[in-house]
Amino acid sequence: MYEDRDGVWKMKTMEDLMDKSVKKIPKNILHLFQVCTWDFGLDDETLKGRRINFIFAIKQRNDGKINSHKWFFQGICKYLKPEFTLMLDIGTRADDYAIAKLYKYMSAQV
Repeated sequence: MYEDRDGVWKMKTMEDLMDKSVKKIPKNILHLFQVCTWDFGLDDETLKGRRINFIFAIKQRNDGKINSHKWFFQGICKYLKPEFTLMLDIGTRADDYAIAKLYKYMSAQV
């Protein structure tokens, strides 16, 4: 994103972000956004001081659920080697603190 002369934030196009030597945009592109949290705001010893990374991924083209799992497990997890994973479909909204509670439960099972 960038701020124009009028102070309005705008998104860059895919062409602006890609290497100029690339002549044709591939059909299969995965957009990744990452955020890291140190504090869930809970008084819980399991989560205190624990860094948790969240990765939000959007496929350029929807090729179905099997394709999503392939991107997730063979494309992301293979290289990041996360301790725990969770996939949520678009439109799914977790309840307040549901992800923190799920993490606490999963870490207790290890």
